[in-house]
Amino acid sequence: MSGQYPALEPSNLPDPSIPHDPTSPPGPADTEQDSASGRSRLLVAWLAITTLAGLVGLAIVLTMLQPRGIARHGLERSIVVGNADTLLAETDQPMSFENRRIWVVALDGGLIALSNLSPHLGCRMDWKPIEERFIDPCHGQIHHRDGSFEKGPTQRDMHRLPMVALSPDGEVVAQSDGTAEPLTVPLDSQILVDIGDLYGGATPDVTGGR
Repeated sequence: MSGQYPALEPSNLPDPSIPHDPTSPPGPADTEQDSASGRSRLLVAWLAITTLAGLVGLAIVLTMLQPRGIARHGLERSIVVGNADTLLAETDQPMSFENRRIWVVALDGGLIALSNLSPHLGCRMDWKPIEERFIDPCHGQIHHRDGSFEKGPTQRDMHRLPMVALSPDGEVVAQSDGTAEPLTVPLDSQILVDIGDLYGGATPDVTGGR
């Protein structure tokens, strides 16, 4: 008909009457999809390698930060509380570590470590600087600065924890099983406290302990 143009058929649309040949070369859409999929796989692989390298690096750094001699002497369950010269200088009051789970006290030129759990029912002991006493706020147990019993329902001293002093090259230069006199340590040594047994026979207070 005059004034009308014949309809144009898209030349790039597949003919539905012709079966798809899987061996035929991919079209532009297939190539673009394969390229995007390849980029995704490369990104995932790069992220995995980067994460693994970061974890390995972190493990190396943490190992380097550990005092020399910890693994050699089987001290993995011990924590570092500081250098001997710093700890020995704190003669005014005990120093708390591990979220107040342990106390380190400088006494008579040496050091002792005390569990912060009351020998009565395991409530956390508070240090009162005015009274210069450890006091159990749950049951009234009172102990001297060296952990010895003063008064309360349980006539038992605060539990002393084993300590180890390591030289700068990682050798054990002094150690205590927690039952002897204050540990005398070289000023340049690093002090570790064994926290494997914080209870020492004390029973945790499941009703009123903090």
